Amino acid sequence: MNVELGSQVVSEKREKVFKASVSVLLKYHTNGLILVRIGDSKWGPPAGGLEMGEYLIDAVRREVEEETGIDKANLYFGRRPGGDESVKFLTPRYVLNIPKEGKTDIGLAFEAEYHGPRLPREGWKVTGDEEITLAKPFYLTDVLRLLGTYLKGREVLYRPDFNFPLFMAYVLNQEGHGNYFRGRNSGRFEKFPRYINSWLFKNKEKIEHLRLVTQKDTIFDRDVSWWDYDNPVLTGIELQEAQKRAWF
Repeated sequence: MNVELGSQVVSEKREKVFKASVSVLLKYHTNGLILVRIGDSKWGPPAGGLEMGEYLIDAVRREVEEETGIDKANLYFGRRPGGDESVKFLTPRYVLNIPKEGKTDIGLAFEAEYHGPRLPREGWKVTGDEEITLAKPFYLTDVLRLLGTYLKGREVLYRPDFNFPLFMAYVLNQEGHGNYFRGRNSGRFEKFPRYINSWLFKNKEKIEHLRLVTQKDTIFDRDVSWWDYDNPVLTGIELQEAQKRAWF
């Protein structure tokens, strides 16, 4: 049966299928991340499907606890001045949209921080999820090494359609480094971290949607360059277009 709505015809049989999941960029010691290993070799952030009737923040807590074994008392989601958990946390840092035939996958990526004792560098076994074989802290250099290994053709990322863009956005938008990274002698903004910049130059031909942009800075009369990562899979809720750019 079809129902006419103005000039549009809508079929009652039309069906949209969405699959929603949550993932957590769980920060560890400034700019590291706590990742989990799925099976024997694939890494990703704690993540999983949103259950029917479940609040987002409950799903985030559940996935972190199940997949890392970390007690929620050691998780920091942000606080309002009055001491309550910040409502701002309920806004995803990134939304990932993977259209597929017959359905659309939506990934909501949140940020949280680990506030607890130092974790073992070699990682630890997890018993709360049978697919997770290890949880481990990764410093930012480790994350870059993992992405570089993936770019060489090795299957080391779980759901790379989601996680590679997510990790790239994280690398290019480090808190504490600023969003703008101007010429090295300008003195106006912080420099882009040299080791990240070197990694980007080394791998730029292998990374889709990453481009190096150069334009004239009329104030200082010099060329200024930045990295722009415009992957259509990725939408930054708190990320304006200018903030996707890493100046150097």
